[in-house]
Amino acid sequence: MKLPWLRSFSAPTTSLPLLLPLYASVLCSFCLHADSLPTVVPMPATPAFDDDAAVLLDAKRVLSDPLSGLASWSDSSTLCAGWFGVSCDPSTSRVVSLSLPNMSLAGPVPASISALASLVFLDLSSNFLSGPIPAFLFSLPSLRSLFLYSNHLSGPIPSLAQESSSLEVIRIGNNPLSGEIPSSFSQLSRLQILGLAECNLSGPIPAQLGYLSNLSILRLDGNRLSGSIPSELSNLSSLTVLQLEGNNLTGPIPPELGKLKSLSHLFLFTNSLTGPIPPQLGNLFLLTHLNLKENKLNGPIPPELGSLTKLIILDISVNNLSGSIPPSLGNLPSLVFLVLRNNSLSGPIPKSFANLSSLGNLFLSNNALSGSIPSELSDCRALQQIDLNTNLLTGSIPKELGLLLNLTHLFLFNNSLTGEIPSTLGKLKNLTSLALNGNMLTGSIPPELGRLDKLEYFFLYYNNLSGTIPPEIGNCVSLQELDFFTNRLSGSIPPTFGQLKSLRWLHLRLNNLSGNIPSSLGYCKSLSMINLASNSLSGNIPRTFGMLTELQYLMLYENQVSGQIPYELEACKSLQKVNLYNNQLTGSIPAFGAHGGFILLDLTNNSLEGPIPKELGQSTGLFRLRLGQNRLNGSIPPELGNISSLGLLDLSFNGLTGLIPTELSKCSQLMQLFLDHNNLFGPVPSDFKSLSMLTRLDLSSNRGINGTIPPELGSLAKLELLQLNENQLSGPIPLQLGKLSQLTVLDLQSNKLTGRIPPSIGSLGKLLELRLSQNLLSGPIPGELGQLSSLQVILDLSFNELSGRIPSSFVNLRVLQGLNLSNNELTGAFGDTIASLPSLINLNVSHNMFSGAIPESISKFPASSFVGNEGLCGAPLLSQSCNTMRNADGDSFSSGRLAGIMTGSAFLMLGFVLLAILILKRKRQRQLSSPLMMEHRSFPSKQGFTWTFNEIMEATDELHESNIIGSGGFGTIYKAVMKSGQVLAVKKTYIADQDSVYDKSYTREVETLGKVRHRHLVKLIGCCSHRGLNLLVYEFMPNGSLWDRLHGQLTKKLPWEDRFKIAIGVAEGIAYLHHDCMPKIIHRDIKSSNILLDSEGEAHVGDFGLAKHVDTSRLTQSASMIFAGSYGYIAPEYAYSMKATEKSDVYSFGVVLMELITGKLPLDSSFAEGIDMVSWVRTSLATGDDIKGILDPRMGKLTEAERLEVLLVLKLAIQCTSSQQAERPTMREAADKLDHAKRQSRCLSSDDSLSEALLGKQPFK
Repeated sequence: MKLPWLRSFSAPTTSLPLLLPLYASVLCSFCLHADSLPTVVPMPATPAFDDDAAVLLDAKRVLSDPLSGLASWSDSSTLCAGWFGVSCDPSTSRVVSLSLPNMSLAGPVPASISALASLVFLDLSSNFLSGPIPAFLFSLPSLRSLFLYSNHLSGPIPSLAQESSSLEVIRIGNNPLSGEIPSSFSQLSRLQILGLAECNLSGPIPAQLGYLSNLSILRLDGNRLSGSIPSELSNLSSLTVLQLEGNNLTGPIPPELGKLKSLSHLFLFTNSLTGPIPPQLGNLFLLTHLNLKENKLNGPIPPELGSLTKLIILDISVNNLSGSIPPSLGNLPSLVFLVLRNNSLSGPIPKSFANLSSLGNLFLSNNALSGSIPSELSDCRALQQIDLNTNLLTGSIPKELGLLLNLTHLFLFNNSLTGEIPSTLGKLKNLTSLALNGNMLTGSIPPELGRLDKLEYFFLYYNNLSGTIPPEIGNCVSLQELDFFTNRLSGSIPPTFGQLKSLRWLHLRLNNLSGNIPSSLGYCKSLSMINLASNSLSGNIPRTFGMLTELQYLMLYENQVSGQIPYELEACKSLQKVNLYNNQLTGSIPAFGAHGGFILLDLTNNSLEGPIPKELGQSTGLFRLRLGQNRLNGSIPPELGNISSLGLLDLSFNGLTGLIPTELSKCSQLMQLFLDHNNLFGPVPSDFKSLSMLTRLDLSSNRGINGTIPPELGSLAKLELLQLNENQLSGPIPLQLGKLSQLTVLDLQSNKLTGRIPPSIGSLGKLLELRLSQNLLSGPIPGELGQLSSLQVILDLSFNELSGRIPSSFVNLRVLQGLNLSNNELTGAFGDTIASLPSLINLNVSHNMFSGAIPESISKFPASSFVGNEGLCGAPLLSQSCNTMRNADGDSFSSGRLAGIMTGSAFLMLGFVLLAILILKRKRQRQLSSPLMMEHRSFPSKQGFTWTFNEIMEATDELHESNIIGSGGFGTIYKAVMKSGQVLAVKKTYIADQDSVYDKSYTREVETLGKVRHRHLVKLIGCCSHRGLNLLVYEFMPNGSLWDRLHGQLTKKLPWEDRFKIAIGVAEGIAYLHHDCMPKIIHRDIKSSNILLDSEGEAHVGDFGLAKHVDTSRLTQSASMIFAGSYGYIAPEYAYSMKATEKSDVYSFGVVLMELITGKLPLDSSFAEGIDMVSWVRTSLATGDDIKGILDPRMGKLTEAERLEVLLVLKLAIQCTSSQQAERPTMREAADKLDHAKRQSRCLSSDDSLSEALLGKQPFK
């Protein structure tokens, strides 16, 4: 979406009107010269006319004249009296001026013009002349002014063969020339104006141009010039305009330019100039326009610029400038435009700006400015635009801004402003744009803002605003875009919004709004987007929405909207995206799509009934069609096959009947197809083989789908999920399915499949889940299934007619967690096959014909896993002892002997029971003085290995200090290299005598980590314990901790890209603990040493030794006061509350962000006594120190996009470390802000796209 009002964010560049007075002065001096062009008067014909007339008639023949502008040039008229554009010298009757601009003349420059020896003025500009520039034009003896600009001339500029002392003005810009600027131009000693702008010229700027002592205007802008700016240009003492912008110039700005005392315009923007801004530019006292934007300038802004009292425009934006803004800039009484945006400026906004009485436009965005917004800005009564967005500004919005009655644009978004929105802003009657989004504003929206009847753009999203939306906003009749999403607004949507006839964009998503959607919105005929999603709205969708002919996006998902979808919406011919999922809608689906413009339609999880409209097939651009979890019936319209762009089709969980249309095979872009849980019948279309993009196909739970599985499905090379379960499919499993190399889930269970399991299934190397149960499969289990080394979730072959033994190759299924072979005819002994599967969690081999003893390693499974196998014996099958009941000769015991043995066994058993009771009693008595954990046990890892305590001890050299790699809560961390070559991290924790706190810490850590799984959290993959020594086994992180990378022995260059990735990973990991774990988890000790880096540099948050599930119903005061945190990372409120909360973690995370940015320790030795990281950063920014002074130089050189990221991350760090808990974001909000920063930095390619990113125009889910 384009925001045209943002185009004025930069100071205007010089155009022809600005320079006309300068050109005019030069031309006037030419006209007053003794031998200049006199007044033109009619003269009698003389023979001399015939010579010049013949020249011009020849020129006319060469030129194409489509407008007949040269019609007056003929033998029948007098040359100096009636020929258009021709002027003569009365005394000689020779042509002295030829002015033919803007006449659409085409062709080459006529060579005959070289015969006009008295020609003084030649203007052929703004035509369509082509070919090269003739060299003779620079040799005409009397020519003083040459205008050839804005044509199609090509080739190089000819060099001057001899001195051409007459030329005073050359303007040949805006032509597709080539080559370099001739150094011979230095021979034009009388030259006053040289205009070569936009000529595609390359090469350096000739230093010889410094010889043109009379030059007043030099325009070389818009070329491809390279090299440095010659210092010799400082010799041009008469120069008033120097325009070198839009080239590829490099190097520093020559300080010698400060000698150009006559200079009024200096434009060097959009080059690659480096170094500081020379303070000598402060000597250019006549300067009115200074534009240095879009270079690579660094260093501070010279205070000397405050001496340029005539300055009207100062634009030094989009550079690498740092330091504070000099207060001396407040001494520029004529300044209208001050543009300093997109730098690295820090410190406060100078209060001296109050002296800028002429200031109309103040642009300071995208810096690191801190402190509050000076209320003194209200003295700048001429201000029309204020843009302070994306800084580190704090405090409240000054109410005094309401005095700036000329203000049209106020942009304060993406800061850390707090407090309420001043009601005085309602006095700004000329305001057209108000953007306060991305702050921490609280309170309600002032009703006074409803007085802003010129307001067009109103953005308050990403704040903490509460209360109701004032109905007075409906009086802002000029509003085009209103965005309040992600606040805490409540109440209903004001019906007065129906008065906003110009409203195009209404975004109220993620608030607490309730009540009905006002029908008056249907009268906002300009609306193109309505997003009211994720609220608590109820009632019906207004039928008046059918009048919104411009409506493109209708987003009402995640509400409580009920009733029917209005059929009036069929009249909304511009609709592209409709998302109504998760509401309470009933009735049938209107005939959407007849206009053919749909891109997305999502009606999932409602109670809709009736058929699917066949008109949807006319929306050939539809990409996502989701109608699942409704009560739809009838057949699937074959017309859906006409949707050539369809990428996702979800019709699952409905009551659809009939055949699966073969026409769906025409949807060549289809990636996901869900038709499961319906009442479909008939065969699976073999034509689906043409769906080459398909990744997910689910036809399960239809019960009526029959026939065989088409072998053609084996050609779907991208298929990842194939679910055909719970149908009536018969015949064999096609061996062609073994070609689906990307398949992760294959579910064919509950069908009537026969024959053998194809060995080709063993080729599915990425398979995680294989379900073939409840079929009629027979024969042996193919040994090739043992090749499925990635199989993890389950292998289910139960309820078939399989026979033979378990393949020995199953020992390779090291990560398999579920195995079900029950209810088959399998035979033989287990041996080591199943017993060697270390990851098994669920096992069922019941009701087969297995025999032999159950291995001890799998005896932990319940007896139900083994019943129905008469030949099996041993635990847990207590009724089937493996002790033989026969003697060595096979004879039966006598009844007497048997009775004696049983009697003796009974007494012996009784003795064992009594002994066990005695031992347990004594053990219980010793627990207060003995280690708590006496057992010797081990947990299997998820990677398919099992380790014993002794193996862990051996791998760490008995926990030798040489293997220590770090320390965490309640323990020390060791590196363990196992015999298999796998490297582990082992954390040692001791449980001291009578120390229940340590006991609870250990138990809590095991329970917590064992359940938590996230890609940015360190995984606990096992544990061992023995005689009070407890070992937690983690995956090893080869790149150590973040502390190691920033402060330890691994210290080396760490680019910002890597740091930013770490920040995002840490935020996502902690956000998962806070928001996605049930119950939520507080980390309590977030610090750089607890952030580990894997081989790819991805961050993993570790050390949950003090992590605790937050369950307020069970939380005791003593449990909540366990010490948590590390010095420098602890939130200030812990000192008096002694209680850790989620906001404590947020504070610690903010310190980590500062650590990433500065590279310093939280309590760095370079800080003054009593100063920590947070206060040091805040003080540095508040005092205006160069922001680069706090950046870690090991980050290397930053791009503009990276500088924006650093700024936004620093802003977030300051918000996270606020002394007030309420002002800190949640970790979910922090993670979202980092993601938003990443997206913003990617949008720097153009001002429009950047503006849209900064304004958050991403309302669609």
